[in-house]
Amino acid sequence: MYTTEAPEPPGYEDGQSELEFRWWANVGGTGSLECTVGAAPAPNFRWSIDGERVLFNNRKYFIRRPKLLDDLAVWSSVLEVRNVTVIDYKTYICKATNSRGTYTANHTLGPPVPPLQPLKLNVSSVMGSTAIFSWLPPSRGTSPSGYSLKYRPLTGNKYTFIDAVGSNLTTATIQGLTPGTGYEVMIQSFNDQGRSPFALPPTHFTVPGVEEEVASSSSQPRVPRLTLLLMSLTGAALLVLNISIIICFFKRFTKMRRTSNSYKACYTPASTPGITTDEEDRTGSSDIVSSPSHYQVRAIPIFNVKWRVKEFAEGEKTKKKKKRRGRNTDRPPYQNRAASGSETSREPFAVWVVFREITGC
Repeated sequence: MYTTEAPEPPGYEDGQSELEFRWWANVGGTGSLECTVGAAPAPNFRWSIDGERVLFNNRKYFIRRPKLLDDLAVWSSVLEVRNVTVIDYKTYICKATNSRGTYTANHTLGPPVPPLQPLKLNVSSVMGSTAIFSWLPPSRGTSPSGYSLKYRPLTGNKYTFIDAVGSNLTTATIQGLTPGTGYEVMIQSFNDQGRSPFALPPTHFTVPGVEEEVASSSSQPRVPRLTLLLMSLTGAALLVLNISIIICFFKRFTKMRRTSNSYKACYTPASTPGITTDEEDRTGSSDIVSSPSHYQVRAIPIFNVKWRVKEFAEGEKTKKKKKRRGRNTDRPPYQNRAASGSETSREPFAVWVVFREITGC
């Protein structure tokens, strides 16, 4: 399927003038002249010299095939002039024609010339004794290979020059300025063919003094300092909290250790203590029965050990006296006292266990 558009006559793009299009080329080099028009339907291009001699492709001249630039209605034709000599510096005419009309444009090829002036010199920032500047490169003409700035104090007449080399540079820095002093600065571009005039009007700026810098710094918000203070206080609080937790844990651990050291584990009978028989008394066997399996463990405070050991010793003396007299009873005296509920009838077997725990016997 094909679509058609309303035909438009050839015309020039915005900013182009029929009076002047200037191009530059070095002697021995190649000069390129581009003719751009807006047209629909597509135009036919013809190049000529001074409107008289029509140019065709040969060793000297080469016309590129027209090219659609925007996929809509902007067309371009380029003429290349090879092995440029002085006699090639002249005016070439581009003629674009379609069914709706014809337009012509003059393109002049000349020797390289100095670049044009840069645009819009501004002071980006001033800090201490340093100032940073920015600008826009020339919008047309030959490309500059660098830029030159000159500046002076408003109270003096002597300029200082600095060069910024580079065709793509758009910023430069001036150092060594005097605080509290006003300055004037101008800029120019340059290349191998020469230098452009300095751009006018000059740019003025003032380097702030020490007092102004202090005032400006004090007027800045102190949010970072406040945040730093809050972070410091929070860290200190967390440190104190951790130390408190460690001290509390250490105190509790020490208290529990002291409490556990004040008790000793011993065997106490679950019922009536072991019984010594008459046969054991006569044969001189051990008076204390070894702990049976049904004994249970009970913690006895250390301060009760002393009187328990004493009671155990007195019981031993009593038993020896009874053996000498030949007296044998069915129950030992301490069991009779235990049956009667006497306070002094505490389990001597448990006392023996505590004594053995202490002495290691």
